[in-house]
Amino acid sequence: MKRLISIFICFIIAFSFAACNDDANKPVATKAEYEVTFEFNKEKSTNARVCVNTSLPIGTLLDVDIFVGDDFHSTETVEVEADISGNFFITETQRYPDGDTIKDGRYILSFKLAEMSTQPKSVLEKIGNKGELMTGLDVYADESGNGKIIKFTRPIEKIDGSFTMDDGIDE
Repeated sequence: MKRLISIFICFIIAFSFAACNDDANKPVATKAEYEVTFEFNKEKSTNARVCVNTSLPIGTLLDVDIFVGDDFHSTETVEVEADISGNFFITETQRYPDGDTIKDGRYILSFKLAEMSTQPKSVLEKIGNKGELMTGLDVYADESGNGKIIKFTRPIEKIDGSFTMDDGIDE
């Protein structure tokens, strides 16, 4: 009887190891890529506001710059918001410190993902701690090769208080 119990215990141990080994061979679940898109929103882009629709998660922080020719004009950090039509951000970098807005003319709109250390946890869960899950036209490997960044630079024009954007991304 002791021998039968010993054999039974050996079978249990052997099956336990086999079960553990099966778990080790299972593929580790990976997070899906996150497609990043931007679309100029002409209807919401008036006076001192430029609106860009995006697929970035709500709460994502972006650093936005406006250049007049090669000269820097202004910068601000904006947060992606949402309404019933989707996610977007609005920048008012087109204002001067006295509150006046930039005159009609051609400008350069440039924005990039703010430092990863400043991004909310909910954003990092979707795009990756180093942005490694992001893909898209304006997504690039960072210089260190450890993650990804967003670099977006497009000409923008203000005519009679309304903005248009080149490169085929206006509606």
